[in-house]
Amino acid sequence: MANFTIWLEGSALAVWTRESPSIWAYPTVLTLHTVGLGVLVGANPVIDFRLLGFAPRLPIPSLAPLYRFMWAGFGINAVTGVLLFAINATTKARQPVFYIKLLLIALALLVTAAIRRTAERGSAFDDAAPAAPTLSRSIVQYRWIWPLCEVIHFIGLTLVIGIAGFFDVRLMGFMKRVPLSAARDLMPLAIAGFLMNLTTGATFFIGAPHQYVNNVAWWAKVFFLVLAGLNAMFFETTLGARTMNLGAGDDTPRSAKIVGAVSLVSWLGVLYWGRMLPYIGNAF
Repeated sequence: MANFTIWLEGSALAVWTRESPSIWAYPTVLTLHTVGLGVLVGANPVIDFRLLGFAPRLPIPSLAPLYRFMWAGFGINAVTGVLLFAINATTKARQPVFYIKLLLIALALLVTAAIRRTAERGSAFDDAAPAAPTLSRSIVQYRWIWPLCEVIHFIGLTLVIGIAGFFDVRLMGFMKRVPLSAARDLMPLAIAGFLMNLTTGATFFIGAPHQYVNNVAWWAKVFFLVLAGLNAMFFETTLGARTMNLGAGDDTPRSAKIVGAVSLVSWLGVLYWGRMLPYIGNAF
């Protein structure tokens, strides 16, 4: 993998995109990537919000042509995304957030494909009592899917809370005998737990979206998830490189302590509001 990323980063196209002063190089690639993202993400909510019950007078089958724009945007993003990866391949290939992004893209493609089949034959959704899409019905009808996902979800949660929490405690200045870089060695397991939670959580939502979209506890959980993600992104982009040099006995700077505290509170908030889903909002 390392040899491939080195070759890719040194390829003629990557070097031209990265180093050329021409406006047609990096600036144009980045602009096209943004345009593609705007088209893709812009068209998607039109269908999603209609399926969630907004604008009921809008016929779902009439929205099917939007997928042409979405796939065009995705195509632009795929091509420009490869170029943007190539110009800094060795660094991005080592970033966990890059693989999380790839997983989210794959998950989005699967869900979009399922929704498209529903939209193309979606006359049933325009009835007074709409039927669930095929994927949603399958999750509910196969009785083993939901309990299995529950088990995996809690396993993933324990990995996130336990391992990310351990790293957060060290960031906050406790357990100073542990080198910060050594504490971080366990973080791939926390990321694996997060991916388990992300996959099973998406399964729950697809299976019974009505239980979540009108539940204040679910929105609180989403808020803390977003907060945890933004906090982790801030740490990786601003503090990560500096704090990893701290050895055993070294105290962490105040900014790292704040990041650790916010992370710990965020994940405990995710845990709390996830547990409150059946008890708050009367959706279950």
